[in-house]
Amino acid sequence: MTKRVFFQPVLKLVSKEHVDKKLIKRYDQAATPFQRVLAAKDIPFETKARLTNLYVQLNPVQLRTSIDEKVAKLWIISR
Repeated sequence: MTKRVFFQPVLKLVSKEHVDKKLIKRYDQAATPFQRVLAAKDIPFETKARLTNLYVQLNPVQLRTSIDEKVAKLWIISR
């Protein structure tokens, strides 16, 4: 599982409706996949507990710094 699912909000399409030759799309409120898993009733408690444990150990700033450093190294290698 990638770490960004804990912090990157996503809009989910709820419905599409055709009105006078126009397509109207309705989205639910933005939430991270992690938040959606916690809200789901069919996900076992053990899975939610394991993901919550991983979530509290993550530091978004540290993750971003690590990603930026690795991307910089890739740019150096690709030149």
